[in-house]
Amino acid sequence: MSLTTTPRLPVEILTTIFELVVYGGDSDSTSTFFQIGGPLPSQFLLMAVCKHWKKICASLPRLWENTTLSVISKVHVLRRGAPVWDQFAQACEKALKGRHGPLRLEIVDWHISDCSFEINRLVKVTDHRSLANRVLALALDESPRWQTFTMCGWKPILPQHVGPCIPLLALLDVKSRLSRLQDFAFFDLYRWMPQLLEPPPECADIFLSAPRLSSAIFNAGIIPFNLPWAQLTQVVLDASSFGTYRKFAGYFDLVMRHTTATTVMWHSPSYFIDGDDTFHNILPIVTNSHVVDLRVQALILPPLRLPNLTRLRFIITDVRDGIQGSASCILSLLANSGCRLADLTIDQLPQYYKGSIASFAPFVPYLDTLHTLVWNAPLVNDAVLDNLIDGLRDILTEPTKLPSLSTLEVNISESRYGYVQYCYFDSQHADAVWDIVRTRMIGQGRRRLSKFHINVECDQDDPMVVSVDVFKSSPAGKNILAAGVDFKLEEPVGVCVVS
Repeated sequence: MSLTTTPRLPVEILTTIFELVVYGGDSDSTSTFFQIGGPLPSQFLLMAVCKHWKKICASLPRLWENTTLSVISKVHVLRRGAPVWDQFAQACEKALKGRHGPLRLEIVDWHISDCSFEINRLVKVTDHRSLANRVLALALDESPRWQTFTMCGWKPILPQHVGPCIPLLALLDVKSRLSRLQDFAFFDLYRWMPQLLEPPPECADIFLSAPRLSSAIFNAGIIPFNLPWAQLTQVVLDASSFGTYRKFAGYFDLVMRHTTATTVMWHSPSYFIDGDDTFHNILPIVTNSHVVDLRVQALILPPLRLPNLTRLRFIITDVRDGIQGSASCILSLLANSGCRLADLTIDQLPQYYKGSIASFAPFVPYLDTLHTLVWNAPLVNDAVLDNLIDGLRDILTEPTKLPSLSTLEVNISESRYGYVQYCYFDSQHADAVWDIVRTRMIGQGRRRLSKFHINVECDQDDPMVVSVDVFKSSPAGKNILAAGVDFKLEEPVGVCVVS
C-alpha cells in the first residue's frame, strides 16, 4: 500500500493498527521505552509517515499512557553537551506534555545518590545528571495524571560507591497532587544517607493523601512513611534501612496494627536484621485479621498474630547458623495465630547456611491444612539435592504429616555462591521419589498428592550440567513413569542436559 492511500483508511482501523504496532495488543504490560542511543519509539515512526497519521497518533491517549523513561544513555561514550541530550529531553516532553488521560509512568536507571536532590527547571540538558533532572521534572509535572508511578535505581553500582536514593525532597512537589495514583513502587534505591541530616518530617507524608492508593512497594531503603494504611491492599516494605531493631520494631508495630492490606511483605535484601533479645521479649503481640498473605525475608519478626493467614513465604534458617533468622519467629507466628495455612513457600538461603529440610520438622504440626508446598533450594553444594529429596521422603511417607497436601513443587537452582558444576539425578533420588509417589499419589484417597514437579533452573551464562538419564532409567524411575501420575522432572531449556 502506498503512503498516498493510507489516509483513506477509517480512523478506527488505523487506531487498531497503531495500538498493535505500539503495544502488540497488550497496553497493560507493554511500555513505550525512551533511552538515549536506543531505538525511536514506534509512535514517532508512525507520526513521521504523514500528517494524517501524526494527527491520529498524537490524539490517541492509549498510545501515550504507558511510558518508561531511562536517565542513562545506552551509548557508553556520549560527549557532554552534545545536542542529542537536549533532543532526547524534548522527545520525552512530547510524549508527556499536553495530555489528560491516566499515566502509567516508570523512571529507570536512576543514579543520583543524593536524597536531597531538588529540581532545577532552568538547567540545560548536557549530561546524565542534568538529564535526570529534566526527566524527573517532567514526571513530577505530570503527577496529577499518575495512575502508577515506578522508580528503579541503576544496578551497576560498585561496592565502594554510594547507591542511588529516593529523591525525597523532589517528591515533596507531588504531595497534594496524587488524585489518580493507585500504585507506586521503588526498586533498588537506598535510604537517606546516615551522614546527612534527617529528611524534613513532611517527607514521610508524601503519599498520605492519595485517595485511590491501593499498593505501595518499597524494594528500597525508606524512611518511616505514613501511608493511608486503611485503603491499601498490598504493602511491600524494606526493613534494612532503620539502623536499629528498636526503630524497625516501632514501625512494624505501626504498620501491622493499622494496615488492612491482604498482602504484606517485609524484606531485608542485604543482611539479617537481628533482634535485641531483651527488647524483643517484651514487645506486645500485634494482631491483624486482614492479612491473608505474608512474605518475610531475613529478619526477626516482632510478635505477631494473623488469625486469617492462608499464604506464607519465608526463608528457613537453623540455630546452627549462629544467626537470628525468620524461622523461630514464624513458628511463634503459627503458634499464636491458629490459622489454616493453605499455601507455603520455603526459600533456602543461597549461601553457606544450615537452614534446610532438616530444619522443617518443627513446622509440620501446624500444617495439617496445607494444600501447596513450594520449596526453593539453590545448589550451594552437592548435598543440597540429596538432603532435600531424602527429607521430603521422610516427611511424606508418613500419612499423618501434611495430610492435606495436594501440590508439591521443588525448584532447584544454580547458586552464584556455590561451586556445583553438575546436577545429577541418580537412582537413589528416583527411589526416594518413588516412595513418595506410591505413598501419596497412587490410589483413590480423598487427600492424595495430585501434583509433584521438580524444576531445575540454570545460569544461562555459565550453566551447570544436568543429568537425568540414570533417574529415568532406574527401576524406580520406570515405576514412576508407569504409574501415570502427575510427576515431572523438568529439565532446563537451552543448557547442557545429559540424558
